[in-house]
Order: sequence, then structure tokens, then C-alpha cells
Amino acid sequence: MSKIKFYQIVMPDNPTSMEYHELSKKSFEPVNDIIEIVPFEAITPHHSDFEEHESRYNWQHLLSHDSIQNSKDFKKPHSPTERAGMCSHWELIRQRSLTDEPFFVTEHDTYLIPEKEDSFRQSLELWEDYDLHYANIGLYMGCYSLSRTFAEQATLLLNNKFPINGGPYGCMERLFKTFLTGSHVNKPFEKTEDYKNKEKTFMMSLLKSKLNNV
Repeated sequence: MSKIKFYQIVMPDNPTSMEYHELSKKSFEPVNDIIEIVPFEAITPHHSDFEEHESRYNWQHLLSHDSIQNSKDFKKPHSPTERAGMCSHWELIRQRSLTDEPFFVTEHDTYLIPEKEDSFRQSLELWEDYDLHYANIGLYMGCYSLSRTFAEQATLLLNNKFPINGGPYGCMERLFKTFLTGSHVNKPFEKTEDYKNKEKTFMMSLLKSKLNNV
């Protein structure tokens, strides 16, 4: 298996982010024979193109806050920092939609547990063998990959007023389910020949942890 690129979202001007990044890289050293960690500069509220990025999406108030009463604050959309974090993920999805080269996305605090190395290698083998449309083998948005087909449809959905009313993980799950079962920008994937001929479409597992403190 050729080396797989793992784009890691980092903030180069943030010492804490870079320290997490270094610790993360060190944890992945035992599997450097099969992966390559590539830093990806995070979009932040101070990013020169932040307003351009956030204007592409349909931000809604958080559904998870609907049950909290007597506080109008919880009806507010995501904070600028939350929006920027999601914009980083959506931009990497957009980039995946433009290339046939598969890659994974990781966050700066994604950490490979030493005891999980064999499981990690096996997961990557399964991902490649089955040519999966979606593989999430980390905690939440800690380590995931999309096929070009799914990335193309996810990008179309996000650019066509797909409501962002939760965190990035919840939105990703909804994007994949919409991709499979129905979409207002293309026919459901489950109605295509590709779906009928594919033994497996996705994989979910928890092989990595998040760094707690630096």
C-alpha cells in the first residue's frame, strides 16, 4: 500500500496548536511507513479569507440547544471560532472533490494510541480494499476520509443551503446519510449502479484518542 496523506489542521501562529501537532506527529511515527502527515493551515476568524469562507454556508442555530430554556443566548448561531473550525473541514472536503488522490483529514490533537497500531493498519487496509466512500476511524472529526464522489456531493449540498445546525461531526453524519438516501442536487447514491455493486460503503471505528492537555 502506498503512503496515504493525512492532512492535519493546525494553526501555525498558535503555540498550543503547534505543540499538539508535534505530539500528534510523534504518536504516528510507528506508522510512518504507510502514512504522511501534512500540515494544513486552519481557517480562523483572523484568516484573510474567513468572511469569504463562512459566507458560503447556511448557518442555523444549534438544535442541541433547543431544549435549554430561558436563555436567548442559546439561539445564537455558532461563534466565529466554531464557524472557522468547520470551514477548515468543509474546505478540505471541497479540495477532495477536486482530486482523485484519496487522503485523510485529522485535527491537531489527534493521537494514535500505541496499543491500537495493528488495528489502525488493518482499518487502512480495509478502507483501501473496499474503496469506501466514508471512513471515520477517529473520535468525532479526528480522523476521516471521503471518496471523491461523496466529497463532490457534500460540497454541492453545503453550497446549496444545507443547514448547519450542529457541530461538524453531526453535520458530516447528515451529509453522508443525505448522500446515500436522497439529495436535492443529485439522485440518491443508493439508487445508482455503483451502490448496488459495492459490498461496503462506509466504516466507523474508534482507534485514536484526543490529547487532553499539553
